[in-house]
Amino acid sequence: MDRSTLLAALARKTPCPSCGQRRLEFLLRCDLAFGACLYTAHCRACNDSFEIAAAAIPPDAAVLEDAVEPCPGCGGRQRRAALHCTLDTHSCAYTLECVTCVTAPP
Repeated sequence: MDRSTLLAALARKTPCPSCGQRRLEFLLRCDLAFGACLYTAHCRACNDSFEIAAAAIPPDAAVLEDAVEPCPGCGGRQRRAALHCTLDTHSCAYTLECVTCVTAPP
C-alpha cells in the first residue's frame, strides 16, 4: 500500500477535530510555489483543513508489523495505523497504536 492510499484510508476513519464528523478526505497539493507537495486532510462537513506531517509516514503499510518495539503497556507487537489531528496546530500526525491497548476496556 503506498502513502496516498494509506492516508486516504486513515483520513476516512479519523474524526475532524473541528466538528467531530468522520468526513475527512486526503488531499495532496502539488501546486505550491516551493515545489514540495503538501499532504493535507480536509473536512467535507465543516471545510476545515489540516496539514499531515509527511515525514512521519512510512512508504508502505508493511512497516506496521515486526518493525516496532513491544508495547510498554502490554508487551504486544501488533500495531494499527492511526491519524490524529489537532485544532491548535491544524496539523495531523500519523501514529502506530497498540491494537490490544486501544481496544481493551478501561
